[in-house]
Amino acid sequence: MTDAEPGRVLVTGGAGFIGSHVCAALRRAGREVVVLDNLVTGDRENLRGIDVAFVEGLVAVAADVERAM
Repeated sequence: MTDAEPGRVLVTGGAGFIGSHVCAALRRAGREVVVLDNLVTGDRENLRGIDVAFVEGLVAVAADVERAM
């Protein structure tokens, strides 16, 4: 991935500690970011100040993934 590479990225578990840092790096690289997280171990606060679309759900549930896509 280069800084000039546009596109939309789905980050599962993006509200967790590591996932939120991945989201921040992707946004700095100019990517559009969608987060899919069930918030069992993650926290929306981890995404504060990061411009992402957030979908609460499970990656194992097709309807949740469809909403995120």
